[in-house]
Amino acid sequence: MAITFAPGRGRGRADKVNVRIIGLDKLQTKFNRMKSTSDSVMTRQIHLAAERIAERANREVPVDTGRLLRSIDVELRNKFATVKVDAPYARYVEEGTKYMRAQPYIIKHIKPSIDKMTANLIRLIGK
Repeated sequence: MAITFAPGRGRGRADKVNVRIIGLDKLQTKFNRMKSTSDSVMTRQIHLAAERIAERANREVPVDTGRLLRSIDVELRNKFATVKVDAPYARYVEEGTKYMRAQPYIIKHIKPSIDKMTANLIRLIGK
């Protein structure tokens, strides 16, 4: 799994967190070969994983004005889900700066949520 931050461009623009799951294409190929696996099962599990990440981030995000909390959002589209944090300072809270300690609230929930999604898919379709 690779996690990268892309800084926002221009004043007030939000940073973007990109997550690439290495090996997901192999899992997708296996799913495509299995007749019993429907797209809706996989799509539902992907959406649940994204919602789980956002839910846990909402519980742990540091709150001062509430802007960061309100900026956490999930976009669901077909087999894709995006967890967005649109506050322009989201990255600094997550990673910290030389003046402020890191207060991770989202990154630490990605791997456990993906692991749970994978376990659910294996359980739902069999090995």
